[in-house]
Amino acid sequence: IDPQLKLGKITIESNGGSAGDNGDWLKFNAGSKISFEVSGACTVTVLYYQNKVNSTLTLNGNVVESTTGVYNITEAGNIVLEATASGYIGQIIITFA
Repeated sequence: IDPQLKLGKITIESNGGSAGDNGDWLKFNAGSKISFEVSGACTVTVLYYQNKVNSTLTLNGNVVESTTGVYNITEAGNIVLEATASGYIGQIIITFA
C-alpha cells in the first residue's frame, strides 16, 4: 500500500433525516449523508443492517453501483454516501489498493 494514500475528514449531515447511535448501529435515515475524501483507488465496504442496501454512493458526483454494499473506487475524489431509505449502518471500511 502506498503510504501517501489517505482518508480525508469525515462529515455526517442529517439533512431532513437523522444520524444517531442505536447500539452498534448508526441510524441512517433518508436524506442523511456521510461524505469523505479518498486520495486514490480503494474499496469502500458498507455493512448495512440485514444487508439492506439503502443508500447511494457517489464519487465526484457519479453514482457507483453496488447491490452488496461493496463499492470499487477507481480514483481519488469526494465520496458521498446518501441514505435513500431509513436503515442502519454497522461499519464503513475503506481498503486502499
